Amino acid sequence: MLDSISGTTVPVGYPVEGQEIYLQDNNGINIEGPGSGEIAVRSSFLSTGYWKQPELTEKAYSRDFQYENKRVYRTGDLGELDTDGCLTYLGRKDFQVQIGGFRVEVAEVETTLNQLDTILESIVVGEPLDDGGHELVAYLVSKKQPGRSVSSLRQALKEKLPEYMIPSFFISLDHLPRAANGKLLRNQVKDMSQFELAKDKQWLPPKSPTEKLISEIWEEVLKIEKDPIKNNKAVGVTDNFFELGGNSLNATQVISRV
Repeated sequence: MLDSISGTTVPVGYPVEGQEIYLQDNNGINIEGPGSGEIAVRSSFLSTGYWKQPELTEKAYSRDFQYENKRVYRTGDLGELDTDGCLTYLGRKDFQVQIGGFRVEVAEVETTLNQLDTILESIVVGEPLDDGGHELVAYLVSKKQPGRSVSSLRQALKEKLPEYMIPSFFISLDHLPRAANGKLLRNQVKDMSQFELAKDKQWLPPKSPTEKLISEIWEEVLKIEKDPIKNNKAVGVTDNFFELGGNSLNATQVISRV
């Protein structure tokens, strides 16, 4: 049994008598041993399906081919099984986005962010791009202000996640939107932000013709829109390309334009 919790995420625990819990990959194949995937429940005590929703029932429920008296329910939730069978909830499977050809579970990024000692809670969303892919935007509530710098957050995540799972933008908020019952309102989080990025260095304007040209190229490739009324600053000479949302793919676009 679980004696202690090493991280900041509280596990769901262990299956109760009469139920089996296992994980499935994106093809519906059971994952053997420890790992992460969609949580599935096998039991003879499951309901017959959703009330007057046959399509949803067919998608989520199935009969077990090994045991005639048991059924399988695919929850749509993502989880991780420890070596001793303890289950940790990671979030909804629905929140999957495509990043550079990779399928990313935003719940996994959120879990990693929430494990940082300075982060109280977070929401990560996938913003659609023109090419059909997405870029990740992380909305953060820090335990105290000022919060960690963008470069510090990126470095901390790089120690635990691959590059394509690192958010392009980190947005600091006072709180996350919630309903009266406490449920997070993910679709309202963008309305709470002006997309102002934290900076690590003092902003310095481009001065030489070359600096101004490169600044304009960055703004074009990264789709940074300046509003003259708000007096938004251009890309400065101390700005970091990757902290502004750049990646290796659009870096090649910058090089070709230069």
